[in-house]
Amino acid sequence: MMKLFQKNNLKREQDSNFGRKDGWIIELNSKKIAELIDPIFEDMFWYSYEVKIIDSFYHKDLFTTEFWENDELKFLSVSLNEYCKNTPIINIIENDNHNKRVIVRGLYV
Repeated sequence: MMKLFQKNNLKREQDSNFGRKDGWIIELNSKKIAELIDPIFEDMFWYSYEVKIIDSFYHKDLFTTEFWENDELKFLSVSLNEYCKNTPIINIIENDNHNKRVIVRGLYV
């Protein structure tokens, strides 16, 4: 029975691209502050995401390197409703369009 559960769970994880498919909710101190949506594979182990702001208080902070270095950030997979156990590496992508994106490595369930 346990092997069947593990097999179903693995299938669910694979179908969601290990939590990436539907994006991530970013939490700080148990408060939802933003979402990472529209994942795009960029390069080996790197995905980019559009940042969708939930709490406007953090609007400016979300686009600083220091913000993403906060160990208190938690990343909840929308697909799997599970938290990432890793500490992902996140860098801001500088671009001139209105969609602010970040590039991420290590964000998966």
